[in-house]
Amino acid sequence: MKPLTAKDEWPDAGDADTGWTELLVGAGLEAAVFAVAKASATRLQAAGIRHAVESDSD
Repeated sequence: MKPLTAKDEWPDAGDADTGWTELLVGAGLEAAVFAVAKASATRLQAAGIRHAVESDSD
């Protein structure tokens, strides 16, 4: 699979040399990574709270 870009960073919207395709794909991927991380953190937090509440009721 060919990488979209050789850069190690997300595309900068203010960079005039960044094409629309690179910019929009980069923004979409960045949003997807953030959403997965946020959902994982929320699920782990809920599981921890559930475990703590169930442990206290014993």
